[in-house]
Amino acid sequence: MGHLKGKTAIITGGGRAVLKDGSCGSIGYGIATAYAKEGANLVITGRNMQKLLDAKEELERLYGVQVLPVQADVAAGADNEAVVQNVIDQAIEKFGEIHVLINNAQASASGVSIADHTSEQFDLAIYSGLYATFHYMQACYPYLAKAKGSVINFASGAGLFGNYGQCAYAAAKEGIRGLTLANAMQLSSWTGKTVELPFDEELYYNELMKRVATSRRKTNVVAQIADTAGTFAGTK
Repeated sequence: MGHLKGKTAIITGGGRAVLKDGSCGSIGYGIATAYAKEGANLVITGRNMQKLLDAKEELERLYGVQVLPVQADVAAGADNEAVVQNVIDQAIEKFGEIHVLINNAQASASGVSIADHTSEQFDLAIYSGLYATFHYMQACYPYLAKAKGSVINFASGAGLFGNYGQCAYAAAKEGIRGLTLANAMQLSSWTGKTVELPFDEELYYNELMKRVATSRRKTNVVAQIADTAGTFAGTK
């Protein structure tokens, strides 16, 4: 306990969301709680200022850390570089350093087929997830390099395997995976250590085999596509 004491972590999407049963249902707030327990000071961002203030009150009261809430929304049509830079500027003004960046925020429409998906819904996922991750990584770069800090991004199995109704979410998450991999080697030079990319091979293999088993029953679709006029992916 306390191994992050004196460190500063930025957590996007760190507001305190409450479920119907009164429990907290926010992944970002759960991450913030884990870091607060270890003594880290926090910068939490989100679209809803009240949720950020609720998180600040509880985290400071329970764990004695300092929490800086900053309302921020990376979205289509916004000056997103300025939005993110404001977060970084406030973080540096209050804490002086940034040691950890956790890109957790992600909004998206779910359960919407590609036929019904709007550009606005697609933008929501890409901007709140992929663009936000890009802008925060870029803006934090000089401070994380100086502190030999860490970047933690979140991808998803939806990007690897696909989930119905989550095309925008899957696209955003797989983009984040690529962005992370493309920069991992360079960022590792801060510490001189090998980058670790957590990956559950057994889980991946089991899920892949389930998908393969399903796809084998549909292999004739591939041959049918070229001969089936007026169809999409071989489905009439």
